[in-house]
Amino acid sequence: DRTVEYLVEQRSHEPGGLELLDIPYSQAKTHVKLTIALIGKNLAQHKKVRLEDFGILTPGMRSGRTGRNPRTGEKVWVGKRPKCQFRPSKDLLKAIDNHQPEEEKI
Repeated sequence: DRTVEYLVEQRSHEPGGLELLDIPYSQAKTHVKLTIALIGKNLAQHKKVRLEDFGILTPGMRSGRTGRNPRTGEKVWVGKRPKCQFRPSKDLLKAIDNHQPEEEKI
């Protein structure tokens, strides 16, 4: 798992990293967290979020259904709940495919 801290730290060590933006690590971390919060806020308002070269986040609702309690086997009603679908961009899929070891590629 990669945390916000890890991603900002990794970016700070790349050529043209944070010095290109001329901001300190703590400020970059704050910007990333605020961006993530803004994405969450828009999804909560049922708005689609399109991140160029990354993908599309689409909010929705999962319909209610009858489930089963795994401990007792009893049937229980599971109400509808929010969900978020992610559709990766072609660029992201291409980048992921290029970083797979050769034996894993299909």
